[in-house]
Amino acid sequence: MWPFRERRLFQICLLLISVDSLHSTLNIPIMGLRKSFKAWTAEISRRIYDLSVQATGLPKLRKCYEDEAKVEIMNGTKILDTVSTNMEKMLRKKEDAISRLVEAAEEANKQHTFDPEIDLHYYNAKRINEINEKTGNYVTTEPGATMPPTMVDDENEHLQFNPEWLNLTVHEDEHFNYVRVNLNYSTVHVPTDVYDRYPNVSNGISWSEKLDPVFKKNYEIDPTLTWQYFGSASGFFRTFPGYKWPPPPLGVDLFDCRTREWYIQAAASPKDIVILLDSSGSMTGLRSKIARTTINKILDTLSDDDYFNIISYSTQPLYIDKCSNRTLIQANIKNKERLKEAVKDVEIKKIAHLDRALEEAFALLDVARSDGEGTQCNQAIMIISDGSPDTYGEVFEKWNRPNITVRVFTYLIGREVKDSREVSLIACANKGYYTHISTLADVQENVQKYVNVLSRPMVMQRARYSVWTSVYLDIAHLEKGLQLMTSVAQPVFDLKNETVQQGNLLGVMGTDVPLVELQRLIPLYKLGTNGYAFAITNNGYILFHPDFRPLKWDGKAKHNYNMVDLEDVEFPEGDNDLVQRLRTEMIDQQTGDMKIPIKMMTSNMTRVALRTNRYFYTPLEHTPFSLGLVFPDKYGLYDITNKINITSMDESMLNNKELRLAPWAEFCHLTTEETKQDRFEVFKRYIDKWRNEKEDREFEQRCDEELMSRILYDISVTHPMLAIEIGCNGWNLTKEPGVELVFMGTRHGVTRFYKNTEQLTDEYFVQTQINTIKDLYYERAADAGNDTFVFSVPRNASLFPPNETVITGSTGIFLHPPKTSSGSGGPNPKNLANQTNQALAAVIGLQIKLQLFREIMMNSTAECFESPGTSNVTCNSSCANDTLDCFLIDENGFIVVSENENISGLFLGEVDGPLMNKLSEQIRSQASTDENVFKTVDIIDYQAICDVAENTSGSFATRLMNPFWSVITATKWILNELAILFLEFNLYNWWNFSGTSARTHIPQQPITRPCDRVSTLTTLNLPDQYDPVVRSLPLCQFCSNCDNETACEIECSIDPGCYRSFFIQRVRNTNLFFLAVESTCTCEESMPISLEPREVRFEDDQECESMKLKKYRRRPDHCYNLTDELQFLEDYEYSLSEEEIEISGRRIEEDCGSSSPRIQVPHVTVLLPLVLIFYQLSH
Repeated sequence: MWPFRERRLFQICLLLISVDSLHSTLNIPIMGLRKSFKAWTAEISRRIYDLSVQATGLPKLRKCYEDEAKVEIMNGTKILDTVSTNMEKMLRKKEDAISRLVEAAEEANKQHTFDPEIDLHYYNAKRINEINEKTGNYVTTEPGATMPPTMVDDENEHLQFNPEWLNLTVHEDEHFNYVRVNLNYSTVHVPTDVYDRYPNVSNGISWSEKLDPVFKKNYEIDPTLTWQYFGSASGFFRTFPGYKWPPPPLGVDLFDCRTREWYIQAAASPKDIVILLDSSGSMTGLRSKIARTTINKILDTLSDDDYFNIISYSTQPLYIDKCSNRTLIQANIKNKERLKEAVKDVEIKKIAHLDRALEEAFALLDVARSDGEGTQCNQAIMIISDGSPDTYGEVFEKWNRPNITVRVFTYLIGREVKDSREVSLIACANKGYYTHISTLADVQENVQKYVNVLSRPMVMQRARYSVWTSVYLDIAHLEKGLQLMTSVAQPVFDLKNETVQQGNLLGVMGTDVPLVELQRLIPLYKLGTNGYAFAITNNGYILFHPDFRPLKWDGKAKHNYNMVDLEDVEFPEGDNDLVQRLRTEMIDQQTGDMKIPIKMMTSNMTRVALRTNRYFYTPLEHTPFSLGLVFPDKYGLYDITNKINITSMDESMLNNKELRLAPWAEFCHLTTEETKQDRFEVFKRYIDKWRNEKEDREFEQRCDEELMSRILYDISVTHPMLAIEIGCNGWNLTKEPGVELVFMGTRHGVTRFYKNTEQLTDEYFVQTQINTIKDLYYERAADAGNDTFVFSVPRNASLFPPNETVITGSTGIFLHPPKTSSGSGGPNPKNLANQTNQALAAVIGLQIKLQLFREIMMNSTAECFESPGTSNVTCNSSCANDTLDCFLIDENGFIVVSENENISGLFLGEVDGPLMNKLSEQIRSQASTDENVFKTVDIIDYQAICDVAENTSGSFATRLMNPFWSVITATKWILNELAILFLEFNLYNWWNFSGTSARTHIPQQPITRPCDRVSTLTTLNLPDQYDPVVRSLPLCQFCSNCDNETACEIECSIDPGCYRSFFIQRVRNTNLFFLAVESTCTCEESMPISLEPREVRFEDDQECESMKLKKYRRRPDHCYNLTDELQFLEDYEYSLSEEEIEISGRRIEEDCGSSSPRIQVPHVTVLLPLVLIFYQLSH
């Protein structure tokens, strides 16, 4: 027998079915008015369409385009080839600049004589006085100051003056995002925990000064270059142009160039790393903290091309993350953060058995190597312990002999430790490196040394190649706004003869490439509306894409912004196989094209659009990137090629205050200053240049004459008086009552506004809707098709009085293309023959007062009709009385107009959830065809962020997915980490550090975490269905007090006698539906349908499964590993004498590790800054 609850629910369901069936046979009022409803719908259509056509002059404008415009079928493959070639040329210039710098750096180092007593004066980026180039005044906290300030402003220490610092003349440079720079000198940043007077550092700073002339020459050759820089293996960071280092966000300068992705990737080939963490009973207190910090710093040196895992060991080895047992995981930021959190939970107990942990680590690497997993390049084991009683020779004999394939690095933790000899021998016998880390201050420098060891094979082989990074944000210039970048970098080698067998890496040379520079090479006017370009890396990560959203609402970077996958932004309608295939072929750098039906969210993720896109893709040669161009299949591959002869142009057509030019219309390469000016005014100045300098070669290279000519044509055709000159006779506009604004946007970026009133209700529209093909009114009109007006009302319209709201309508001007095809890169010939595809020339639109729209609906439904325009009898039920609720809703279920003036802009489901559900139900007729008007579409936002408070599960995943810990975490970190750090690192660097104030305010940040959110949105089920639908539904067929995200677990309250009928029909020539619903009874409680995205929650086992799903990626093309090093040394020693071999062997043996030299500072002196830290944190 069923339990009572289930039995009761089953009875209720049977009751609902019987009521619904019975009701469908009753002669209820709405059924009797079916003919009238159809006539009402036709009347509404006639009035709206006539008003829109008269106000916009649509027929004559369309005729003008049909008579004069030329439609060409574009070849997507040829467009792709042109764009990719231009991008490759631009990227090659950046590589050439870096190659010149690398050559100069290696020669400068080769000619430099090492001086252990060098006395160096240099432009320290954190300790320079800025002098304004124009005024000659010091840049201080007081504008206009002519003398150095005598007092330091505590709130702006980075602007202070110090007579002991060097002066640097600077100016705000538009090319460098208005950072104050000096174009003659570079400046040097030294990390907080690196002593700049240490001989290796100071000598490197000295010889690298010779890079300044090459920096300048590069910038002269290629003025599009941005920041050029050299990151030294000893830690300093030389940047051109020179500038003063900005204050760090949290008050402490933690920047180290050696942890940046461009340095990591260029410094060594990809690597598999297994970290063995000693968790025995002796690893407590400070040792445990040093060990965790060491692991964190090691993980910071790994890039997306690396793989790793962490095993703790006492009596038995134990993987610290249960989801990654016996597997290597990719070193992306998500996995690294996850294991950083897991390290905190490692339990300290019992005694250490290193041999068992080594067995597990070697087995893991061996399986990865034999199964083709991981990097298939360098492999290393890192042991973090406070000592070892044995060297475990039998383990290494078993796994790492006779051929040493795995390097072993050892980190001895703690001040007073034993067994250091054994730990050192383990590293030296396995081609690794041994370091002793006695304090937290030692961690960064000692961890970094393993990178130099792994770089040896590449240095010895003189293997020169460029690496390109995935996307990242330019955080070094936060105060000037974030920019998306990629970087190209090359390693710099020590070429001195006496160090050749040591394989010394001097550092890495690089330059930034703002992605906006790449995107400027994309001809957006050829892609058209809803077309776009994108690029991905060898890991499948997005480089740029229109749906790539790296920033949060507050302008700060999302935590995992640089690992957004192609599958996270391209949502297939149905099977995901096509997107996966597209991703795989692009990663493999193939060239091809395919069609994919996709779904896209618009309007702040409240609407969904379904369309079939055509994808063209090809590799960008000599980079890990692949480029894709996307065209809507129906209208994307057509071009409108109208041009105007500039010599016959009437100058008066450019003198119109209501003309706008889209910011994306790159008719010329503009300066940064010009991009901030009115785009149309800038265009007019360039038109004058074109007339006067038409044969000027520089002008031809700088400007797109074809686009300029097309823009001029669009300006002409949208001017009623001038249109006659190009054959558009008689186009004019009629001022209709209630129509405030008429506008027109073209595919080439021209927008023209015609105001019918001095005071517009929506002035903001005129100010912002100037992007034509990128504006929502344009995109929706394109999808709606020919002769269809798309109407919408602001989402927040219900918050304003009806007389302060306008409805925006727009329709596309489509032209038929010629019935020929241009080959594989063009449209399908079948579609051309059937004329289902059309070319979109422009979109014209209008804004109508909401009250006028409502009057149209109410007046059209005031009488009953047998047929449109024929009066019959006064209706007992109409939209004007209480028996019916009437709506005009759009294709996504939003209420445009209702008899209730206060619900325009709302989603119908928010007003009447049961009704919206009924409209979206899968109802099948006898012919087994779908008759439901709408359908729901689920889309998951993989780039969402959630508040930590939203996750109430308390699981481990909650903690690990939280990237920020707000002020509490920042304060805790400062107290626990910096107190010890300042006790131990050199006082000189701290005391002279001016990058920030110790009292720098740490802002309150919302505690957020990356998450997935699903949105359930509504769209048309049958776009071409115009037949009416009449249905009935029990009004209260839902459960009250239910959680939207869970199934109802209580009995439903149902009133079998309370039901309604409704009528819905498409309003022709619009995107609207007329909906009439009986309002004879109401239900006290109603569950609305929310459009708010819901978090997708994962259980621990689901989280593990997600980690185990390794997406396809392509390894980097180059690999230099231990085998290459051993072969080089064998060949090198073969050419040496016995004495030289002995000397060489001693050098290599000495170079397998030691403790770092310390700068000793009196303890009493060190206590002073520590006291200051605590004092200032408390104020």
